[in-house]
Amino acid sequence: MKVVIFFLVLTVQVTALVSCVGTIPHLDEKQIRYAQTKWFGTSLLDLQRGRELYIVKCSGCHPLYEPANRSELQWEEILKEMKSRVKISEDETALMLKYLVSARNSSLQRDSLNTD
Repeated sequence: MKVVIFFLVLTVQVTALVSCVGTIPHLDEKQIRYAQTKWFGTSLLDLQRGRELYIVKCSGCHPLYEPANRSELQWEEILKEMKSRVKISEDETALMLKYLVSARNSSLQRDSLNTD
């Protein structure tokens, strides 16, 4: 019986994670160029790793937020606070911030194009 309950809980958690991940955008060439101008030497791999870290490190405790739902300053503050609460290294924090800010700015540009 305990095994059945365990797998039921696990299934619910995985389903919740998958539904959250669907709203977290992948990056395109514009976002990569934006990140490279803001943080010299940033690669697509860095941004993809930042996305993966955001999903894995953050979804275990709360729903994931779309990058455009927070300002750059808010993301900096959130990551600083979370870093002190959970095991997130400086490098991981930097990669997540690069991803979130790059994805945020691209989302905002798309939204402004859609309202014209």
